[in-house]
Amino acid sequence: MRPLPDATQTPQGRGVIDQLVRTIRPPQPAVESLAQISNVGPLKPAELPPAGKSFLYVKLLGGRAFSDFVARPPFPGEQLHLSLELFGQRFTTQPVPAAAEPAFAGEALFELPTAVPGGGSDPLQLLALRHGLHLVVTALTPMAAHGLDTLAGAHGGMPASTAPAGMLTLQLELRPHFSAPLDEALLRSQQRLEHARDADVMAAFAWWGDYVSQNLAFKARPIKVLAAGEDGSQYPVCCFVRPLQLGRGLASAREAARFVSLLRRREDLTALPTGGQSEVAECWCLLHTVLASGTATKEEMALLLCSLLLGFGLDAWVVVGRLVDGTGHSWVMTRGPLASPCFWEPGTGVRYEITDVDQWPYQSVGCVFNHLRLYANSQCDDSAFGTSYVLEDTTLWRELPMPPQELPAMPWSAIPLARSPISDAQALEAHLEAGLRAAAVQHRRQVLGVEGSTAWDDGLAHLLMPALNAYEHEAVHSEVAPGNDEFQQAIKRAVPLGWVFKAMPQHHGHTSVELMRKAMVEEDQMLDIMGTTASTAAFALRVKVFAYPEGLTSVWLMLAVKYNALT
Repeated sequence: MRPLPDATQTPQGRGVIDQLVRTIRPPQPAVESLAQISNVGPLKPAELPPAGKSFLYVKLLGGRAFSDFVARPPFPGEQLHLSLELFGQRFTTQPVPAAAEPAFAGEALFELPTAVPGGGSDPLQLLALRHGLHLVVTALTPMAAHGLDTLAGAHGGMPASTAPAGMLTLQLELRPHFSAPLDEALLRSQQRLEHARDADVMAAFAWWGDYVSQNLAFKARPIKVLAAGEDGSQYPVCCFVRPLQLGRGLASAREAARFVSLLRRREDLTALPTGGQSEVAECWCLLHTVLASGTATKEEMALLLCSLLLGFGLDAWVVVGRLVDGTGHSWVMTRGPLASPCFWEPGTGVRYEITDVDQWPYQSVGCVFNHLRLYANSQCDDSAFGTSYVLEDTTLWRELPMPPQELPAMPWSAIPLARSPISDAQALEAHLEAGLRAAAVQHRRQVLGVEGSTAWDDGLAHLLMPALNAYEHEAVHSEVAPGNDEFQQAIKRAVPLGWVFKAMPQHHGHTSVELMRKAMVEEDQMLDIMGTTASTAAFALRVKVFAYPEGLTSVWLMLAVKYNALT
């Protein structure tokens, strides 16, 4: 390998990139992602770095061999979007037309940690630590194409999926250069130490054989010790959990659970047509991939939720077990006094206390783990209710300690969450209401003909807002929201004696009028309301948008009607 100061040629492939940037200490929290490639701070790539600071200069020179678009032509309007992350600093390109050779272009400066006071980064310090430049390409497909019914709020109202495999051409350069070439023998020695450390950790998994030898029935239990990372390598599951404090965007553990629940399930995106060769084996993706795509598998949701709960100071664990129908599942447990469990369902944000055992959707528990250790359930009764969660009892749980300093390194960064791109939620609500009102009027005309005239009651619509706020409160806090009495009183005063009041709420994780319209006409109760033919019918519709970081949204709408039952 040539000395680092000479590494200004165009390297291709993950190995060269890792050798250049894999071993750098994460700096202070970075700025949120930008709309296009540019420097996070005031410094521009063309400017000289300030004294005492070092940077990794990255220049995009395009992509090639994106296999899906060799096997098929891009769909109309299909685009590719590239995100880069290093030490929590994030850059994104403008979407480019999908092609086998996408025209990614741009440049950025990633600030490197200062290991020497008053000077730039020390190459010896860089060798001692491990980190990698992380890149994510997502495919953006217009909703109209192929009848797709998903979208990502953070991606311009288009669905995003993991893009096909391809190659990116980058130019990497350290600014300023090191004052002296890095000793190549020292580099090789450090690499050998890292490989030896990884091998020692992997050899520790003879533990599995010892665990099964206790009871052959344990072999059928869902125990997860290793998982595939994005690079295809096997890592101990504890590598995928880390206490995360991602800025001010999430104010509580329950808000964090709600945030995770709003991510779209990657398993639900199988309808996205690929038609190429991009299908890959299951892997657990990193935080940057989840945030860049706005999607996650059920396992990644559990990993992220556990990491966030650890960041809020809770005793949090990922649980691997089975649902009541016998299917494998992952969820999160926090322990309270006397090791009493509280289960958090990542896909919904619902919390299940020990007093809610009759509502638990979980059948059995195989193992639990976090960033420090893994415990396998050694109890004869492995049911979720019958299991004791005193993990420290060695007669009930078999521990596999995983000290962080001995775990294989992964390119983890604490990435401050980007603020919501929704700057005016009230204007967005008004826009959605106008579109949905028009859709309701059109539906009534098509179904009822001349009888489908529609009168709207803005006063009644205003009274629906407390209910929409209450729905989101209940989704976040898993408890009945205050104010229900006032809402009931207001509706009774607004609906005359002898009149009928009907209302139906819906929840959406996007801001697409078309998808909301489609959901309305697929709901029987919505159709019943829109089909009201009474001459005194007055309709009301209200939309409430709750904006979360990273472009995730929780949208509640309610359609209502009141009419005289005697006419």
